[in-house]
Amino acid sequence: MSEDARRSAIRVLDAAQYDLNNAVIDVELKNLAIEYSYLSTPIEGLVVSVGSPYAGVNATPLQAEIEIINPNTIYFSATADQTDAVRLKQGMSGKITFDAYPDETFNGNLYYISFIPKEDETGTVYKLKFQLDDKSMALPLKMKMTGDLDINLSESKNVLSIPSGFIKKDKKGDYVRVNNQGNEEKKYIKKGKEIGGDVIIRSGLEQGDVIYD
Repeated sequence: MSEDARRSAIRVLDAAQYDLNNAVIDVELKNLAIEYSYLSTPIEGLVVSVGSPYAGVNATPLQAEIEIINPNTIYFSATADQTDAVRLKQGMSGKITFDAYPDETFNGNLYYISFIPKEDETGTVYKLKFQLDDKSMALPLKMKMTGDLDINLSESKNVLSIPSGFIKKDKKGDYVRVNNQGNEEKKYIKKGKEIGGDVIIRSGLEQGDVIYD
């Protein structure tokens, strides 16, 4: 092969290699474009908010906000006054009534008590989180649904109790007004602790006594 023919062959090979390299780069760029056209998230859930919901628009990191919520991880949020927060412990149960389901009661398990008080509140309150039971999770619950929560902070069994509003006090001590053979009379009592507006009566009353306000 002459020198001119050899040089011509080298030029042809170089041109072919250049075209091949460009073709490979073009394929790689297209693959990257396809790969970057999809967004992935480390958690499963529903997309509830997109900062820039328009296709073909270049978005900056500040605009590319996408909110994803996993319905399987929703919880019931509540607040507790500082006087009650110190009596709460993780693992306590509560009864939840959703405003959307007023005739049903569901169970919740307390798993989070905030260490710092919640901001923008009139008093000092702390945030609580309750894990919902299977019965609640089977409902078509939505974010920010409201409801009521009852927590049993203390329980006493086989005791006599009356509403605190029936108890009066004078110089001799605490008393209630009772029915004694059709007549109203004053009867002194010894109180125990108060639970949920009811006062445990340690002595002075018996089951079946009729009391007056």
